This record gives sequence, structure tokens and C-alpha cells, in this order.
Amino acid sequence: MKFCSAPWDTIAIQSDGEVTSCLCGDWNTAGNIGNLLHTPLSEIMRSDPVDRLRDTVGDQSFSMCRDQCPQKWMLDTVDTLPTPRVALPTTILLAIDYECNLRCASCRSSRIWTGLVNPTAMRILDTLTLAYKGHDQPVTLQCDGAGDVFASAAWNEFLSRESLPECFRLHIITNGNLVTKKIDLLVRLRDRIDSVDVSLDANHPDTYTAVRGGRLDTVFRGMRAMVEKGIRVNVSFVVQQKNYREMLECWRTASDMGCHSINFQGVRRWEHHTDTWWQENRLQDNPNVDTAVLKNNVGHLLQAPTIVPPKGQGGLCPVYMDGNIRLWT
Repeated sequence: MKFCSAPWDTIAIQSDGEVTSCLCGDWNTAGNIGNLLHTPLSEIMRSDPVDRLRDTVGDQSFSMCRDQCPQKWMLDTVDTLPTPRVALPTTILLAIDYECNLRCASCRSSRIWTGLVNPTAMRILDTLTLAYKGHDQPVTLQCDGAGDVFASAAWNEFLSRESLPECFRLHIITNGNLVTKKIDLLVRLRDRIDSVDVSLDANHPDTYTAVRGGRLDTVFRGMRAMVEKGIRVNVSFVVQQKNYREMLECWRTASDMGCHSINFQGVRRWEHHTDTWWQENRLQDNPNVDTAVLKNNVGHLLQAPTIVPPKGQGGLCPVYMDGNIRLWT
């Protein structure tokens, strides 16, 4: 039998307060399970949509789970299905503030960086702080899936608080361009940080500028600084036409730096993508993508380790992939 705990312990919260089950709402068909701005989190975790999703784990059909979910390909085998009793989720992906210092075409059509505190984002963070006050289990906050933590005035105010609940463990998502400026804050929070996930999407400076618009040398400098300070660094790589040839190189770079893991995701079409942009950058049915090269890269990466080596032993960092990339084998 296979088991996934995500319907019981993992949620994502969007910028309007809407909540979905698992780290990404696109990974299942449960849809929205509630809104944190209107309903207590404990009630949201008992809603009908999430109960239906849990039932598909119980009957082993996983019929509400989509192939995009990377966990679907790596589920643990168990002799007996556990019966989790979790009143509040222990993993929360927060995608609540679009403030960012870059304008990545795959993510947005214009730069969103006002320098002002987003009041809705602040309200969500305050609501979570109250919900988890005195909580006695570790709770991972993945922050922020919508923008950049270090470009967000709301996140910077939140992370600077002395009153952060002791249970909060931080998984910070960033493009990395502001890491060196925020290294003192990162060091102060080091004991609370599970990892910092750097969205890289390239291994060459020119490609990085074309895909993300920042400076790759600045990002690499920040990554090295975090590793030297004992902060766990992960790499995220959204594969598209401009960068698929650099997948193996980026994996080796991440390994040489001492990164904890690298995660490859296939580019997906979002609402703001124009037809021209999508046709140029997609992987499927794109005459500018050498499918033999892409399949070769994916094939090599599928042979990479998927387990983190014991601390201090180094070696190649583990590779994770979503279903969109695995399909290229």
C-alpha cells in the first residue's frame, strides 16, 4: 500500500486567503478547502473537499491526485495505512505577497515592488501567529511562493519580530539577488531556518539574465555565503526552452556548492502568458527544443541520488522532479 500524509498535514495559502490542500492546489482536484480570512484554520482542515481527498488515499485510488505532484512518484510503501490526527497542518506554503525585485517572464508580466507592507499578507501572517501560539509541534512555513521574501516589507517585518511562535520553522523561497544584503537577518534566524530555496533556472549568466533578469554572480555569491554560514540551500529549476540544456550543469554546480537538493519542474502555462511567449518557451511541441537532448538530461538526472547523504559526506546533491519533467523519459 502507498501513503501520503499531505491531505492531513499540508496546505497552501494564497494572497486572497484561499486555502488548498497539499503544497500546490494544481497537484489535486480538491479545489479550495476554505479561506483563512473568514474561517478558522481548524475548521478548514475538517472541510468536505479535504475529507474527499483523504478518502482517495484510504481507498488507494489517489483519483484526485494529478501527475504534476512530485510526491506521487515517490510515495512510501506501508504495511498498514496510518490514521493521522492532525488538528492543524504542520507544513504551510504561503504564496501571499507578490512583491519582488525581479520581473521573470515565466512568473509575471511586470515588476511588482512597491516597498509597502501588503495589509492582506500581514493579516494572514498575524492570523497564523495567533493560531499557532503555544503550539507544541514543529510547523514548517514555506515563504513566499508568490514573490520574494526579502523584497516584501510584510515578510521583513514578520521575520524581524521577537514574538514569532517557537514552533515555526522557515523554508524561505527567494530568487537570491537580495541574500547578501539580508545575510545578517538569515544568520539571526539560522536556528529557525530549515532551508532556503533559491529559484535559479539557469547555470550561465546570459541565460539567467534572459530567464530571470537578475545577476547570476550575485545569486551564486549569496548561495555560497549561506552554505558557509551553515544554512541549508536548495535549488529550484523551472525547465523551459531557454534553459533545458543547462540542467546537468546546474545540478553539478549545486553539488559543488554543497547545496542540499535540486528540484526540476516543467514550465506550466499561467494566465499572464501570451500565446507568443508560451509557443517560444514551452517544452512540448516546440521545434526549438531538441527532444533528444532534453530526454538525455532527464535520463541522467533520474539516475542521480534521491536521498540526502549523511552530514559532512558531501557528494552529488539529490534530484527531485515533477511529473511534467519525468514524462520526458
